[in-house]
Amino acid sequence: MSDFKNNQCVLELVNKLRERRVIPFVGAGVSATAGLPSWDGLVERVSNALQIDRNMIREKRDLLVAIEYLMLKGRDIIPSILADILERSQNVPEPSDLIMNIARLEVPAIYTTNWDDLLEEAYRRLNRTFTSIAQPADLTRISLGATPIVKYHGSIKYPTTMVISESQYYERFGIDSPFDLRLRADMMEYHFLFLGYSLRDYNIRYIWNRTQRLFRDIDGAQPPCAYFVATHPDDVFYTVLRANNIRVIELTNRDEFPSFVQYISQAGVPKSNIT
Repeated sequence: MSDFKNNQCVLELVNKLRERRVIPFVGAGVSATAGLPSWDGLVERVSNALQIDRNMIREKRDLLVAIEYLMLKGRDIIPSILADILERSQNVPEPSDLIMNIARLEVPAIYTTNWDDLLEEAYRRLNRTFTSIAQPADLTRISLGATPIVKYHGSIKYPTTMVISESQYYERFGIDSPFDLRLRADMMEYHFLFLGYSLRDYNIRYIWNRTQRLFRDIDGAQPPCAYFVATHPDDVFYTVLRANNIRVIELTNRDEFPSFVQYISQAGVPKSNIT
């Protein structure tokens, strides 16, 4: 196992968590620990229903095009598949320990590309107030003291908000939608922590790079950085991330990921909360 507790990036991250200056961005690698289907899981369901070789789809260079193809071919079966996933998500109210530890983090907000409501359920079990934001109108309903949980790719409870195919992705792409404006503002103020998220979404990286560029025109300004938790080697990708003010915390493997999150949830408690 890696000695992440003595990693300089981890020490910096813990200090910033104690100061409530970090916002987690949670991806499919987190919900998978609770057994719910991810975006990739939905692709597998549709591929099987259409009797299409899933490996063939995964081999496509442009995965969004491949998914668009599946959505077009499977437009008659998508509603029933989504309805089945929705029913299962309502019957799986048990957040994993990993998700519970993410909910224990004292943070100003949480962003997630996951469609399920496992983070919300974890907040309920911890008796913490939150506002689930799946639609732009939800941004106007955030109450004081409630942690916003921004469903960046929609919610399974509102299928029309879900980002699945290429066309839906491009409808979300940009910097002028309510969610993108909110994300851009938060990226200017807070450090981000990417958990269980591949960071290969061009939209997120585009907004991150645009936000970072804004600080270059301000004399003496130091932009917030981001932390990316990696569970497999990829020197090419990680070198590019580091060049864009994203600090990579490399773990030995995925099995170490829950221990890492548990550690920062305990070590990163704000000093004002320690009695």
